[in-house]
Amino acid sequence: MKPYFYIAGIFIIAVLFSSCSPDNTDNANQAQNQKQQDVSTIVPPRQEENLQSHGTLAPEEELITLFFSLIDQKQIPEAIALMSKTAVPDDSTKQAWGVQFNAITSINILDMEAWDETNWTDNQKVYKVSLEAYVKDDPSAPIPNYGWGDNPNIRWIGLIKEDGQWKIDSISTGP
Repeated sequence: MKPYFYIAGIFIIAVLFSSCSPDNTDNANQAQNQKQQDVSTIVPPRQEENLQSHGTLAPEEELITLFFSLIDQKQIPEAIALMSKTAVPDDSTKQAWGVQFNAITSINILDMEAWDETNWTDNQKVYKVSLEAYVKDDPSAPIPNYGWGDNPNIRWIGLIKEDGQWKIDSISTGP
């Protein structure tokens, strides 16, 4: 009889240890890990740090962050898709923006702040964005480095609500 007790004891211990394996995680941990992976595929680590230091972003700020993250990751068509119909009314304009965005080797948001909130409407807003941008030297560019200079580069990002969604309507060097 004693051998059966030893075998049963070993079996019980094995079952207890197997239930403690790292493969058994609860759904909350899995969901959190998936969320972190999703953010890291969209937002580069440096911009992710900036987001965390600013706390929760408004939907408009999330759009601006996503826009520049896509450019940084060379997902240019996806970035252009976030622009308004006014900003990219036709294929030639999309192509012109694409050439400019492809010249950017790296771009990161350093700071972002609401601009001239007294003139905001439910459908239009402007943000002042400080960017760290590096651009390929292109002698055929219409203006040197497509207007990107020494860092930081300040841009005013005009947003417009189009079909219920915020879109990038303008990118300018002044308000």
